[in-house]
Amino acid sequence: VHILLGLVKSDLASSIIQIFSRVFLADVVCRSAPVAQKSIILTVMVVSWCLVEMIRYPFYATTILGIKSSLLGWLGYSAFYILY
Repeated sequence: VHILLGLVKSDLASSIIQIFSRVFLADVVCRSAPVAQKSIILTVMVVSWCLVEMIRYPFYATTILGIKSSLLGWLGYSAFYILY
């Protein structure tokens, strides 16, 4: 939605791939492999995704408002190295 409204300059195709890969991993794979539902890996994966989004959306919001935050800028481009 944000891409279609022009609020962010991300590529629509790569965003769709990212969203559907997350849904596929979290839903399809975990439903077909019950052992994955009890795995710490699933928890780490979901927490990582949440943390990335908790950085991404304030970064987008401040960018749209024209506010420069060097910390959010650094986190926005660097945190995924750690979280992924």
